[in-house]
Formats: sequence, C-alpha cells, structure tokens
Amino acid sequence: MKKELLLLVGILLAAFLLTATLFGFENLLPNATFNINIYDTYFVFPSRYALIGFMILLITAAYFVRILFARFQIQFANIAFLVFNIMLLICFVLTLDLLAEFEEVVREKMAKTTSQKMSSSSNKVVANLIESVYFMIALAVFVKLLVIFKMRNAQNRNR
Repeated sequence: MKKELLLLVGILLAAFLLTATLFGFENLLPNATFNINIYDTYFVFPSRYALIGFMILLITAAYFVRILFARFQIQFANIAFLVFNIMLLICFVLTLDLLAEFEEVVREKMAKTTSQKMSSSSNKVVANLIESVYFMIALAVFVKLLVIFKMRNAQNRNR
C-alpha cells in the first residue's frame, strides 16, 4: 500500500510538472487568466481550470497504462483510475457547457458581421468540437465499464 501511495504522489507530481512546463509556470499563479477572443467578445476564465483538466487527463492516462500493465490485479490502482476517470468525465461535461456558450456567441456575432458561407463554416468547427467531446465522454464511460468488469473478473479469479 505504501508503494501505491508513493506512486500516486509521483504521478501527481509528474503531471503537475509536465503541465507547468507545457503551459508555463506563470499560468500557475492565482490571478492568471486564459483569454479567448471571438470577434469583439472576450471569454476570460482562470487558467487553473484548464490546467486542472489537463492534469486530470494526464493522471487518468498514467493510471490507465498502470492498470493495463498490472492486468487489473492492483485494487488501489483500479480504484484510483476510476476516481480520476470520474473527474475527467466532469471536466468533459464542463467543457461541453463552455463550447455551447461559444457556439451561441459565434452564431450571434457571425450572423451580424460575415457572409452566410463563412458563418456556416465557423458553426461547423464548433459543432465538430462538441461532437469530439461527446466521443471522449463515450470513450471514457466505455473504459470505465471495462475496468469495472476486469476488476470483478480479477477478484473472482483470486477467490
């Protein structure tokens, strides 16, 4: 159990350092923001939300590799993966909400300022992003069910 806790701390630390390296250490400050400009509208939200989502994605991927190599035999790793997978699903749902807001703004702004052809292509981009997030949610749920099934089989074999 001690080894698993040390591994959890190591994965958390590695995900934090990788996130800080990729996005910059200045984005870890409490007042750092992430800005998205769509014409004359700015969406501003704290960068820590995007960083936390990216860290959860990295941790979930690391635990998925861990449980695959352990063949679902380590109970703590299986449960940790399921917990981080639930957090990842929550991040995906929040991302869908954010993309829906973007879609409304894009439709509103594009209808006023651009041609119909340009407006429809921008709507397609946002729609494709939304469909991609739906696919990621479905994939995460499928993997979660697979892990639960494998955990039950591993427990039944150990009895």
